[in-house]
Amino acid sequence: MSNLILKESPLKNFHVLLGAKFINFHSYNMPLNYSSIIDEVLNTRNSVSFFDLYHMGRLLVKKSERINNLFSVSIDNIKYSKAKYALILNDRFTIEDDIVIYDLDQYFNGYFLVVCNAVNKEKNINILKENNIDVIDVSDDYLMLAIQGPLSEKIVNDFLISLFNINIDLKRVYFYDYVVIDKNFVLSRSGYTGEDGFEIYLDYRRMLKLMDFLLSNNVKGAGLGARDVLRIEAGLVLYGNEIDNNTNPLEANLSWAIKNSYFNKFIENTKVNKKLIGIKVINTKKVPRNNYKLYDFNQKEIGVITSGTYSPTLSIPIGLAFINLDFIDIDNVIDYKGLIENKENFIFKIDKLPFVKLNYYKKITK
Repeated sequence: MSNLILKESPLKNFHVLLGAKFINFHSYNMPLNYSSIIDEVLNTRNSVSFFDLYHMGRLLVKKSERINNLFSVSIDNIKYSKAKYALILNDRFTIEDDIVIYDLDQYFNGYFLVVCNAVNKEKNINILKENNIDVIDVSDDYLMLAIQGPLSEKIVNDFLISLFNINIDLKRVYFYDYVVIDKNFVLSRSGYTGEDGFEIYLDYRRMLKLMDFLLSNNVKGAGLGARDVLRIEAGLVLYGNEIDNNTNPLEANLSWAIKNSYFNKFIENTKVNKKLIGIKVINTKKVPRNNYKLYDFNQKEIGVITSGTYSPTLSIPIGLAFINLDFIDIDNVIDYKGLIENKENFIFKIDKLPFVKLNYYKKITK
């Protein structure tokens, strides 16, 4: 019997009050759901939900030219007030993690705030130290909460004014913009749902006030179950499913995340054997599960499911999958049909990603 002691979110009492069911997520005891996962997905798409993201790693990483040999975004491309999605890459040009980088400017002079996946936090710390880059784990100094959905801007504006007497013109804070309010309060317009929303890094005392505000204003919680469905609908990758250290950025459709000349030589010399695609199940409500195999109608194996779910937004089962380019012409792949697990009653069709319209709040350019 395992004696593993799970890490508990400092916000656990709120989750218990809301009737959350919990799950062991990489040694963190996190809410899986509060009501039904379907209801939480639809509430996020149509209204607003909060997500406790305590499990995400939060690291201060010393600014160093050595980062340019690890991060897919070079130091000179990381600017104050604009977050950067990036990959940690190894010398095989495969993915060790995907991260978001913030430059906190004068508050942590000489350091970036790097947000990483729970499963990779210790590995990332070791990789950075092995490359003589100073790193400090501040995961317990900043709690992390996401507020996501079309009503998120109103909720965030209301709590900034009523709780903290802070007036920010959020109409001028666009997707992946962030505001450093003070050393322990960062407000980022970002998220992992495909909806407009915010991710908030805040000290414990003020986060408790924020949670009281959210509950008193009937903002509903959403757990890791809904978060996973939302990100699949939005065509977003998850480490351990779509990306890992056996997958390169080109295969996972992440070449756009490379803004670093150091990795150009890898792009030019990397063979792409597989490609990430989206599938819809067209003749059953059965859900495609991770590692289910894809076949053509001649019973030849052509790919594998990496993530599958029932989509409450589309009312059909969907999935993300890698397709083998030896058998498929990627330029003519849309609407291609085949079999899941080689079963004639389990037919898929390849569709465009994302499955749903992305509602990020972006600046309109003429």
